Amino acid sequence: ELYHKQGETARHRRRERERQRYHSLEGEDQKARNARRAKLERDRYQKLSKDELGDRNRRRRERAKSRKTNAKRTESTQQMPVAAAAAAAIETQVPTLPDTSLANPVDMSAVAAEVAEQVIGNAMDDDAQVQV
Repeated sequence: ELYHKQGETARHRRRERERQRYHSLEGEDQKARNARRAKLERDRYQKLSKDELGDRNRRRRERAKSRKTNAKRTESTQQMPVAAAAAAAIETQVPTLPDTSLANPVDMSAVAAEVAEQVIGNAMDDDAQVQV
């Protein structure tokens, strides 16, 4: 009855205190807590009928199976963007750079202009592909 009269924030604070107290146990206290917990769980299972136990186990297996399929699904969707990026990288053409080993410094501006034209031309081609 007191539980229902509590406000939500008070209930939340109480649960946090209990959680901290529960996890802060060490040594013999921790062993006693675990033994108590195991006994209560055994008692709960022993009270279940065969049908209830079978139903509970069936639901547990279904949850495990759905978790496994969800994990596979998220794993495959995470790999898809990588594959799409690889495919896009294959389609992108890298501009060929002119040979500058024998060029004199005066011609370097012409080389830079040629490279800029190639880059701008490829960028415009990419924009045209995106719009289509």
